Amino acid sequence: MIKDKKLKLKLKKNRERRIEREKREIQREEKRKKRNNQLIQERLQVEINEKKIKIEKEIKISEDYNFSLAFYTCFYGSDKNIRFQYHPPSSLKYDFYYFTNNKTMVNMLKDSKWIVIFDDVFILDDIIDSCMVAKYIKSSPHKFKQLQKYTYTCYHDNCLHKINIEGVERLIKSYFIERNYSHILSQHYFIKGSINSEVKHALKKYRYFIQKNKIDKYINKQINSGLKIVTNKHATTCFIIRNMRHNIIQEIDDRWYQHILDCGILCQDSFFFIKQLYSKYIYIMGGKWFPPEPVFLSTNITMNIKSTAIYSRAAPPLKEYTEIDKNKNKTSIES
Repeated sequence: MIKDKKLKLKLKKNRERRIEREKREIQREEKRKKRNNQLIQERLQVEINEKKIKIEKEIKISEDYNFSLAFYTCFYGSDKNIRFQYHPPSSLKYDFYYFTNNKTMVNMLKDSKWIVIFDDVFILDDIIDSCMVAKYIKSSPHKFKQLQKYTYTCYHDNCLHKINIEGVERLIKSYFIERNYSHILSQHYFIKGSINSEVKHALKKYRYFIQKNKIDKYINKQINSGLKIVTNKHATTCFIIRNMRHNIIQEIDDRWYQHILDCGILCQDSFFFIKQLYSKYIYIMGGKWFPPEPVFLSTNITMNIKSTAIYSRAAPPLKEYTEIDKNKNKTSIES
């Protein structure tokens, strides 16, 4: 009897000790989980704080940096021109220049925030000549005294109606100040890195179609010189940021303009080969619609103010001229 009682008591104590051990183990496990969760939360909070600081720095970049920067666009031609349009400057922080030889446009802009530069060039209705005049300022801002005083310039076609100023400032900081690029352009939003694709698309428009022989001759000349017809990225030249103080900027732009004279008004064609000659200095942003550094929004999409897109494109007031239109009005051009 006594032995049975002792055994029962021993078993009871063993059970109690086992239960106690299990409780302590459960408590320790709960503490471990709690500590792990706390560490995870702390790490997440650190990441959130770092991202918050980064975002705040990017938001304040306009206050932190006040670059010697000018934006400019142009319009050359008569009132019938397809690009006879303008949009308000995207910011009052920097100077926005509008070069034109059209007095009607000058009068339209006189009460706006644009700095209007009247270029006393005879107004041409010719579909090629007016466009070639615009190509000169597009490719060679260093030739214009109004722009020579700036450290950086940003060219944009006059159909682009909203420029992300903070985005331009970030690009200047990242690729001009921290790195040694002379030009920043956008990757074309639907044409891949093939010159054949560029030409095929361009020849659908009459103004390029009538220069087909000139374009073909130019391309063959570049191929014979050893340049490629396919590259990783194809740039659109409707938006160009320049480091005007780069030691090679004038050489690149002068050479591009000589290529434009050789190729004709299809300046994206000539720049396709220029970028191969100076790939070390030309930075082409991102991919199709929303790359790491988003480039632009499509036609008719209104730009969100909080968007990181660099610019957005306004819908043209008139339809583009194509090969089908070649027997119609030939005075409209896209500069």
